[in-house]
Amino acid sequence: MTWRRHFFLKIRARNADARLLAARIARRGGDFESAERALRAHEQLQHTSPEGALEWALLRAQQGDLEQNESLLRPLLEKSPDRALILEALAQGYIQTMRMHEALECLDRLVEADPGHYRAYLWRGVLEDSLDGRDDALRDFARAVELAPHFQEARLRLAEELYHLGRPREAIAHYEYLRTREPENADVLLGLARCRFDLGEWPAADALLDKLLAGSPNHAAALTERGRLAFHEQHPHQAETWLRQAVKVAPHDRAAHYLLHLALEAQDKRAEDQQVVARLREIEADQSRLTTLMSRLKEAPGDPGVRTEIGQVLLRVGREPEGEQSLRTALQYNPRFAPAHAALADYYQRIGQLLLAAEHRRLGH
Repeated sequence: MTWRRHFFLKIRARNADARLLAARIARRGGDFESAERALRAHEQLQHTSPEGALEWALLRAQQGDLEQNESLLRPLLEKSPDRALILEALAQGYIQTMRMHEALECLDRLVEADPGHYRAYLWRGVLEDSLDGRDDALRDFARAVELAPHFQEARLRLAEELYHLGRPREAIAHYEYLRTREPENADVLLGLARCRFDLGEWPAADALLDKLLAGSPNHAAALTERGRLAFHEQHPHQAETWLRQAVKVAPHDRAAHYLLHLALEAQDKRAEDQQVVARLREIEADQSRLTTLMSRLKEAPGDPGVRTEIGQVLLRVGREPEGEQSLRTALQYNPRFAPAHAALADYYQRIGQLLLAAEHRRLGH
């Protein structure tokens, strides 16, 4: 081999490694399109390689495509130097496909293997919170902030958890820290307003909500809080005005509808109140059904019927990305499951993706 050929191959290998690293960084950051482009560029430079094959499996698993990739990755957990990366991808894939307890197991193993992995504490806290483990979630969010004080996503979660646990003064300290870094952040302003309201500091809450709504006039949660504040200040008519805006923006939001019901009831607007109460009951029925289905899913995670009905409820209540993912996951367990194909066909028809709608109608017959 000539020195020129040797030099060319060496540079080519370095470029291939750079593309692989770029793919990994993009994937871990959730930029799956960039990850795929970088992986294809890596393949053009180095064709197939074990490292590239692993990264493809991680990319697909992380997006919830576990049908084949799970069986490829699981055996590597005991011996691969990339064990932490595999646990990360599997955990996020399990969350995507609503296999929450398996996700929790992966995250437990991840923080055991890497106690300084602050993002793992955040992910586990979010998962624990969704499973009603608020005290466990609080500990994990606090640990993530302890490990990475400038990690704003974890600090925001910590503040929100403190608020929901009835500790608004502690939450305020974290919200104020975040506000010094992002003065216009809507989540921070909303959290501060809620804490000030609970502490009886209503003028401060009012000013925070006004600031938020000046920049985001259709912010549903802020409109709801504005209505709640007006109602508690004994202004049901003003509350009604804010809350009608809120339910228009967020037609599936229970809190907004419940507060609107109270505002109408206080004004003795019986006919209008009856309509709101009827809608409120529909929302509560969907929430109750979803809770029941999620319990059934824990017992039968591979049941495509349960996953299909979960997807249908999620689509109905406006949680479209989750609903679509649930229906797609049902088809991973049974590719010929007609009800899932029919639900996806209806969804794609509604959002104007006609080719996908036609494909699922064909597959469902």
